[in-house]
Amino acid sequence: TQLLVFTGTVGKTTNRDTLTYGLRQLGISVRNNTLGYSNELGILLTILDVSHFSPWNPFAWRHLFFRTVPHGGFAAIELGADFYRDIPWFLGRFTPTAVFISGSATMSWSRDIKPVYAERAALLSAVPPHGEVFYNADDPGTVSLIQQSAIRAAVIPISLAGTDEHSAVLTHWSKNLYERGTFFGDEVVGFSYAGTTATLHFPRSLFEPQIYGILFTFAFILRHFPDEFAHLIAALPAYPFARDRLQFIKFSYGPVLIQ
Repeated sequence: TQLLVFTGTVGKTTNRDTLTYGLRQLGISVRNNTLGYSNELGILLTILDVSHFSPWNPFAWRHLFFRTVPHGGFAAIELGADFYRDIPWFLGRFTPTAVFISGSATMSWSRDIKPVYAERAALLSAVPPHGEVFYNADDPGTVSLIQQSAIRAAVIPISLAGTDEHSAVLTHWSKNLYERGTFFGDEVVGFSYAGTTATLHFPRSLFEPQIYGILFTFAFILRHFPDEFAHLIAALPAYPFARDRLQFIKFSYGPVLIQ
């Protein structure tokens, strides 16, 4: 099983779910956490491919403890939110095949930012030389983290404004909502990576985090399954993204954000 780890302050779930959708459209097995446990328990449930679980059911725990890791395919794991300490736990038991880092806050909002950066740096350094690190090259905090980490794996920048030939970059975005004030009509998005370009027509408006999710997926599929790329381009516009999602964020200085 190859472990795909999604980390960062924001954007983890969008990137994870978009890549999971893309791989599954190609007929590739991907295990993804659909139970909502964004912690050590969620890591185990994902890797062990457990789709039904209740912490109050003793039989569920027995089933979990005696389950073996399935062979083959991918497991998409979300970890390393600013307020969790699950990265050291994960690294003590598993090795990531690839890490996708969407953005890193540069100021403390839940706990001291220094250990958060140290944990993410350890995660990036743990990817083996044959693995990959995909990162948001538009985010200063992430760029700083990449520069300060002892990364042995291939490094792939993702950017909405970059021109580097080694980056996966956005080449066109119609921005229906921002420039025309409408959710309706085709949203046209163009991408380029390693000499390959594509233009997609989505039947609804897209937001920045969703564009990044598409770019991460675009780059990963091109690197690993280039012969299936045309299939991905045909399938992605049907992906609805997360239309119904409620998120609570408790800030260390008091407020609660309901998103």
